[in-house]
Amino acid sequence: MRLRLSPWIGRDIKVLEAGCGATSPIGFGNRAHVVGLDVDREAMSRNDGLDETIVGDLERYPLPAEAFDIVFCRYVLEHLRDPEHALANMRQALRAGGWLMLIFPNRRSLKGLVTRLTPHSLHRLGYRVLRKRVFPVRDALRELRLGRWDSELR
Repeated sequence: MRLRLSPWIGRDIKVLEAGCGATSPIGFGNRAHVVGLDVDREAMSRNDGLDETIVGDLERYPLPAEAFDIVFCRYVLEHLRDPEHALANMRQALRAGGWLMLIFPNRRSLKGLVTRLTPHSLHRLGYRVLRKRVFPVRDALRELRLGRWDSELR
């Protein structure tokens, strides 16, 4: 599948960055109104790519229905107890024709293997050195069937 940006170029859009943290990896342009959602208020305070912030949990925070043109979620689902509920929450927040953009780790990659085989305490130590907050990685993504979501969004 080829990503076509043309529907969004030159338009005012509203973006939800779910689990935004302290930095935004994508610049959505000066015509985008970017709303960040995260459980870490302090991290969001350092994120200069946001126009608005929501302190909340992606699984439980009641996102407004059909409010966003793009919902962007990067490296968040693997940390949640119920990623299916988070996906349903994000999907209902999309306007008709909107994009749900998900990025999550490949369990079969070297990084994924190392993450699973090392204790969480080692991850916390590494992130403490880097001065970043670390969240536990859950195994819920193994059971997640994204093919169903893909077909429902088309």
